[in-house]
Amino acid sequence: MHPIIVSLHNAVPFFSFDNYGLKHFNGIFASDKSSKIRHILALAGLSGQRVSCVSRRFKAPAPEDVYARLRATDQSKERIFAEEYLRRYNAMMAAATDAIMA
Repeated sequence: MHPIIVSLHNAVPFFSFDNYGLKHFNGIFASDKSSKIRHILALAGLSGQRVSCVSRRFKAPAPEDVYARLRATDQSKERIFAEEYLRRYNAMMAAATDAIMA
């Protein structure tokens, strides 16, 4: 997750082979709904920059597809998301600090 955060912050193109998820029943079923990377990229509108590797049906994307996604990265979208998320984080921390000081 942390390399994704740094990439977003610095508006660097990335592609995530996300291997985080919950396995059930001897690994027969896997869910990636608990992935922090999935959550962050969904919020940023960048879900296309990730593929989940936890399913038995996982098929790696072609290198050409990954390269095309990297080349098509909208770096301004990354910057806007990072700035907005930082603003929201700072507001949350200020509200928490104000509540403690009150």
